[in-house]
Amino acid sequence: MIKKAIFAANCYHKMKYLLTAVLLCCIGVSARASHIVGVDLYYTWVSGNDYKITCILYGDCGPASASSFSTLDSAAPVICIYDANTFVTNMSLAIEPPLNGVEITPVCPDSVGHTQCSNPASLTPGIKKFVYSGIYTLPNTSHYWRFVYGGNNGGTAAASGRAAAITNIISAGSSVIQVEDTLDNTFANNSSPRLTVVPTPFFCLNNDNGYGPGAVDADGDSLVFSLIDGQNGNAAACGSGGPVTYVGGYSGSNPLAYNPGTYSFNSNTGQIVFTPNILQRSLVVYNVQEYRAGVFIGACQREMTFLVVPCTRTPPTGVFGTSSQGLVNDPTHFEICAETQTFSLNIVPKQEIKTNSVTITPAGIPVNSSLIVTNNGTPDATAIFTWNTIGLVPGTYTFYVTYTDNGCPLPGSQTVTYTIRILPPLNIAITPHVSTIKFGGQVQLTATTTSPYPLIYKWDKFDGSLENTNINNPVASPLVTTKYTLDVRNPWGCRGVDTALVIVDPNINDFVPSSFTPNADGKNDIFRIVNMHTQRLLEFGVYNRWGKLLFQTTDKTKGWDGTYNGEPQEIGTYYYHIILEKPDGTIENKRGDVTLIR
Repeated sequence: MIKKAIFAANCYHKMKYLLTAVLLCCIGVSARASHIVGVDLYYTWVSGNDYKITCILYGDCGPASASSFSTLDSAAPVICIYDANTFVTNMSLAIEPPLNGVEITPVCPDSVGHTQCSNPASLTPGIKKFVYSGIYTLPNTSHYWRFVYGGNNGGTAAASGRAAAITNIISAGSSVIQVEDTLDNTFANNSSPRLTVVPTPFFCLNNDNGYGPGAVDADGDSLVFSLIDGQNGNAAACGSGGPVTYVGGYSGSNPLAYNPGTYSFNSNTGQIVFTPNILQRSLVVYNVQEYRAGVFIGACQREMTFLVVPCTRTPPTGVFGTSSQGLVNDPTHFEICAETQTFSLNIVPKQEIKTNSVTITPAGIPVNSSLIVTNNGTPDATAIFTWNTIGLVPGTYTFYVTYTDNGCPLPGSQTVTYTIRILPPLNIAITPHVSTIKFGGQVQLTATTTSPYPLIYKWDKFDGSLENTNINNPVASPLVTTKYTLDVRNPWGCRGVDTALVIVDPNINDFVPSSFTPNADGKNDIFRIVNMHTQRLLEFGVYNRWGKLLFQTTDKTKGWDGTYNGEPQEIGTYYYHIILEKPDGTIENKRGDVTLIR
């Protein structure tokens, strides 16, 4: 136990020294341009044309920005309001309690209360969140309202400058942050989405990393994410300073350094996955667009920095495990059918150090679903996602899970975006839908669907009248009118059902020729009954014009060859009498004539 304690203490101090050194070297020397590490700007519809505009500043508690950081509790961020490119007015936001901000430094429990936010002399950096808001009444409707925060914090408060040590833009320390939201209130009232994952991520060099902003939209709008160029604000007045200048090889849409082939960005969730190959502090700007019924109604923005540091461990993550129904496509994508009763989907945390505790924090869980976490905050933490898709609109749904370990002084943390795709029911159609056959006849039933996946077919009835009940095109030979039901399922359990009605005409579909030519040419030489299947032949007799019986049989495979006692009969008309027994026991008499032709 003593050795373990000494080892843990050594690891703590080494990690603390490493992260502190890296983070401190990333703090700029200018008070004006070092104290803000991230900005969120969003708006919330209140009523009528009243909108609450909210700006969140994420401040660095470090001593290099102490003078500017100390003004955040008295700041009144200025929002410039435009109708398209026409300036309308500006407004100052007021700070929301607590006035001294809320610390969000992602430290382990042992370091809580010991960061630079609590003790400026501490070697552990700290970050606080300050929230400012105000209500503005829009004077009219417009397709392009613009709410712009240009870094002006009002009065004598320091402007929101960027850290001088940002590595992917030029002259970062002399630039001021600007973010912009847009709104189209001609179509509908709207509240912009909230980004639930705070912008304080750090990433490990040469490790697989992921970050998602955890966007949740109260209106249920469709969201489209993009990474855009950072903008320079004008801290003294309204008016943009234009886009920042990126270091060669970087851009707003490509802001990170990474190993080739390891970077991906998901425009549906905002999830970034990458393996950084150099130490960096990179400016990243999110733009989140909203669409309702296919119509663009607004956008909001977040500016943040990605800090890549050398790590001795990989942050924890989590993957989809087994499911009671549906199909796991990959670690973060799952498909399930619409109209599915309650199903469960396991989520399995993964971490490099098995003895570390993992805390699972969900966000944006879909309505009426649940994420039940067991043993949270222990090395054995697990989660089960449950949902019921009955009545839900088919489509793509996302939620977010943040995994945080208890490493010190800075825990490993990673946010993973999970995607649930609800598939529409199968559309199945049987042709012919209604058909009529003669007694003893048959018809082929064919089921068609647009599904690109292999399907499982199950026909009912199981009465032997179908040649195969597990294919899409069986031949049906019912003896009575029968309704067939087809149940089709795909590998996910999506179901399609259709029926086919086969009407059986009780009249026997036999055929008696009107003439025959017994000339030994192999064609129509025998007068017989054709198309005899399920009937039983009780009597088949042929008579001449005087009523003399010339031929008689009960074998339905035999017929008259035009002779009597071996002698060919003359050309002319002859008469037949046929007695048949149907499968249901009823008797049918057929009488007619046939012409013998030589």
